[in-house]
This record gives sequence, C-alpha cells and structure tokens, in this order.
Amino acid sequence: MRDSSGSQTPSPSPDPPLGAATPPFDLHELHLPEESLLVLCTDGLVESAIRDTEQGLAQLRRTLSQAASRASYFSGDAADADGLEDLCDTVVSALLPDREQTNDDAALLIAPTRSTAAADIATCSLPDDPQAAGQARHYVRRQLATWGLDDLAFTTELLVSELVGNVVRHAKGPISLRLLRSNSLICEVYDCSLTTPRIRRATYTDEGGRGLQLVAATCQRWGARYLRDGKCIWTEQDLPQ
Repeated sequence: MRDSSGSQTPSPSPDPPLGAATPPFDLHELHLPEESLLVLCTDGLVESAIRDTEQGLAQLRRTLSQAASRASYFSGDAADADGLEDLCDTVVSALLPDREQTNDDAALLIAPTRSTAAADIATCSLPDDPQAAGQARHYVRRQLATWGLDDLAFTTELLVSELVGNVVRHAKGPISLRLLRSNSLICEVYDCSLTTPRIRRATYTDEGGRGLQLVAATCQRWGARYLRDGKCIWTEQDLPQ
C-alpha cells in the first residue's frame, strides 16, 4: 500500500513470532529505491486502547514523513547513526507519549538502504564436491588482491574453506560464493539446503564439529538467512584501517 507521501506499507503474511516456530520461514522480497528508510515495528507501537492499527500506521507514516524530510540519513558516517536514533526517539514519543501506561511490548527498527557498486561485488560458482573449498580459497585470494585487501586473505580463506566444506559434507549444492566490500567485508556462501547450521560443542576426542566455532571466533559476526530454494551463510569482517 502506498500513500500520497510516497511511503509504502507492504502486507505480507506473517510468520509465527521468533522462538515459536522452526525454519524454514516464508521469504518476502521488497524492491526499494536507494536512500529509502525501512521501518519495522511491532503492533505494540501502533495499536493502543484508543487507537486501532490502521490509525496507528497512519500516524506513524505522518511522523516519519515530517521528521525524515528535515534530515538525511544516507552519508554513511557517525552522524547518520545519531540522526536515526533521534528519529526513533521522535517516532516513539509521538506514538507512545505515555510509555508507562502501555500494556504491550513495542519494538522499532529503522534502517536506511544503500546500493553497492558493481565493482564491490564478486561472485563465483563452485562444484558440489571436495574440490570446492580449494577453489573458493583461490578465488578469495585473487579477489582480495584486486581490492587491495591482502591483509584479510588468510582469515577469509579460512572462513570460506569452513563454510564451503560444511556445505559439501552436510548440505547440498549447487554452491556459490559472494564477496561484498563496503564498510566491512562480507562473505556469503549459498547452498540449496534448509538445514540450520548450529555450533557443536565438540569434546577433546571428537575429530570434527569445530568448524562453526572457528568461524565465530575468526569473524566479527556471522549468521544465516533463508531463501526460497536454500540458504545463505554469511560472515562479516572489519576492513583494515
């Protein structure tokens, strides 16, 4: 749904709350213009005893339109983060002026969208066999040299080797690898399995089971997201100063 201000309110069929169901979850794709604001909230923010959901959403859109028109959140520096935090405070104050009288939990997340230049994205396909890990390491080493990120080559080779090796052993192909260079280096490994990766607590006598522990210890963050026909395991590393 799009209103006169240009804001759009998608209406996907919701999944059960986090913790109340197990993957896979439904996937919802939204195509957003660059420099959009993506706003996610729970019904506790927009619904109250004196306001139904539609009225709350209308007030949310008005508040966002008025506040966002006075500032920009897309330069990528620390001021953006402060501005987004101020915007969240403005929205919460407008919709929940008497917070202590609220009987429902309320959550709000606002994120700006930015596109990544084609030169900062590198993708390759890998075979569904044990040779895939070696080919992934070679591709990473070559691409990071092109980007001038040789200092991250050893760590990134280790990460992709573990992730691709896990796909070969525990999931199914086809396998693809994608590297994204932005404020950090993101490494993504795609496969066609919906199996959820979990960190195992390997004992001293176990010969395996430490791969994801190594991934978690080596990168800043890691996680998984589910697609229509598989999943993506990603890692994130800080760029060298």
